[in-house]
Amino acid sequence: MPVFNDPRAYANYIKRIKFRDVTRPDAADMAHRKKFMAAHYKFEMSDNYNAEDTRYQRVIDEIIVEFKGQLNEVYRKVFDEHFHFTTLETTTVNAEISVYKPKAFYAVFINTTLIDLLTKMGKLSAIKSNPEALKFCNRYPGRKPNAGEIKAMRDEYIAAFSQTKRADGPFIVLEESYAVAHFEMLNVQERFIIFHEIGHFLNGDLMEISGLRPSDMIFLNEPNPKHRKEYFADLMAFLLVLKTERQPVSPERKFFLLTTMITLFDTFYLFDNKENVSHPDAIKRLFCLSDYFYGVRFTELIHQSYEDSTAMIKAMSILDQMKSSEDMITQLHDKAMEAITGWLLQK
Repeated sequence: MPVFNDPRAYANYIKRIKFRDVTRPDAADMAHRKKFMAAHYKFEMSDNYNAEDTRYQRVIDEIIVEFKGQLNEVYRKVFDEHFHFTTLETTTVNAEISVYKPKAFYAVFINTTLIDLLTKMGKLSAIKSNPEALKFCNRYPGRKPNAGEIKAMRDEYIAAFSQTKRADGPFIVLEESYAVAHFEMLNVQERFIIFHEIGHFLNGDLMEISGLRPSDMIFLNEPNPKHRKEYFADLMAFLLVLKTERQPVSPERKFFLLTTMITLFDTFYLFDNKENVSHPDAIKRLFCLSDYFYGVRFTELIHQSYEDSTAMIKAMSILDQMKSSEDMITQLHDKAMEAITGWLLQK
């Protein structure tokens, strides 16, 4: 392996090695994406596209600006000097973190295929729940598809993506208000996915550690240490989502964040994120996150919602009963941040 003098160079090296050209979003999808991002982040997306300058890079950059904005000066310096956050163009549906050990450089990647998957599935789910959300579909250019046709398109897309890992399928344009809501949900999901990888860093998962990691202390009853790491990274990720909210988080906004997490983990589960040696079942991860940030009662209602669609309506009516362990999780986060960044400052 070559010698690297900064984390960006290391990340770009990995990107060139792993690059696989995948289906680019259709022009209308990108137009909607640009319009949303211009309103949300106040910039225009670049049309550059190659192994190193992948699409959505600017989106990742702005998320990291928000993340660094809530750090103190010392921690910000550590992340500036040791981390590079970027996209990775492959057909793998995940995010990942890699380390260049000689200089402790970390490259955090979110695969663009995962963003494409969440984008398309979000649109299909929106029109499945609210047919009036559909502005145009190339399969039915002269009319709006009925519920059966929408379900058939969704089933077709799921089957095709499972085989090809490409975000092909019907061309869908949402009505403006639904498009804004859709991309707001997508932004939260992207933040969570990136912050999950930061959670692995805070847990020391890429380091040799003697003794217990934070995940071992909080999830003592979980026999699989790899599963403990995933649960812990999820808790850190959602905490960072809350920390990077632009306004104080109202109960209604926190409920929206919960529905966004439900959609995200349902998508993971749908595309075979069942329990294995390295990862817990996606729905178990959702329930764990809900237990810690919303309380057992809300977790019970989420569980019921898979059989009874009115359960989440009931959850909306008891927002004042949310019970969060956010203070305890914040203490874990702060201790882990101090310990891990302290180690990096000595490098």
